[in-house]
Amino acid sequence: MLDNLPGGPWLWGIAIVALLAVVIVMQARRAKSVVGRPYDRFDTTEIPPDTLGTREFIVRDDATGARLQFTTMGSTGHIVEVVVPHKHLGTGVEAALFEAALPSAEQVTSWTWPALNADGYAMVQNLARTMPHLALFDANGMQIR
Repeated sequence: MLDNLPGGPWLWGIAIVALLAVVIVMQARRAKSVVGRPYDRFDTTEIPPDTLGTREFIVRDDATGARLQFTTMGSTGHIVEVVVPHKHLGTGVEAALFEAALPSAEQVTSWTWPALNADGYAMVQNLARTMPHLALFDANGMQIR
């Protein structure tokens, strides 16, 4: 129909280029919001504690759906639960969640982790090396170095 009009093919060309420009701009905006700053994807929320005198938090990772729940009391913290979707296991999400949790618990210098598998233990050992100012313990009370 537009081919019969004077300049019809030009109109189709301009319409296709405009449509492509809109799609590229929308994809660029989406990519910019996903990449962003590294810790924009984490959301830390304080929840009502189960035990009097403690504070309880949940850190959620919007990019992966992972979450870390922890409690603090004075200078000690306890990781209650770490949940990571299967496809993100072994990608370092657990360490990133822990690092995102630290600003909410600046006074905590001693952390206890729940039972760990071999990969989790290696990850906590790596955290202990990179954060020597923190004392990290396993579920049996042994310090992880």
